Amino acid sequence: MIQNIIFDLGGVILHHKTTIIADILAVMYPHQPEKAIKVWHDTVRDINSGKITSRDFMKKLKESVHTELSEEDLFRLWKEEYIKGAQDINYDVIDLIKTLKGKYRLYLLTDTIDIHDNYNSTRGIYDLFDITFRSYLEGYSKHSIDAFTNILRKSGAVNIFDYNTLLANFGR
Repeated sequence: MIQNIIFDLGGVILHHKTTIIADILAVMYPHQPEKAIKVWHDTVRDINSGKITSRDFMKKLKESVHTELSEEDLFRLWKEEYIKGAQDINYDVIDLIKTLKGKYRLYLLTDTIDIHDNYNSTRGIYDLFDITFRSYLEGYSKHSIDAFTNILRKSGAVNIFDYNTLLANFGR
């Protein structure tokens, strides 16, 4: 019997283009977007897992790609562009979540960074879930089995025996 349901934020609850990061970087670096995007790709695992902050990323970006903008200006511009690009909420999914709430334990698992999370945490979306798992706080990307075993462990969705069996089946 299903007792737990995991939702994603970006592309499920939030409607935004899959190119949102590239679009933000193109605004920030209109003459060198490819170079800025490369810095993102080289850094995305560390920023998504919380090993570095978005401010650390802005510093690395400024060091790697020439701009007259200060780190603070880059940070502000990133935030503004993200807010513009991530405005749309899929209210059909929100209605579904509200219907499921109380009948199932609901979790949010999202690959996010602190600058996006600071905005999204003010929108009331997280309140719909029993627990939110945000990659930069948990230290795991949703592209890792560790993110899902982390949910199972922290939520108590499986007992310790089942958890150890699960890990054994995945060669851990």
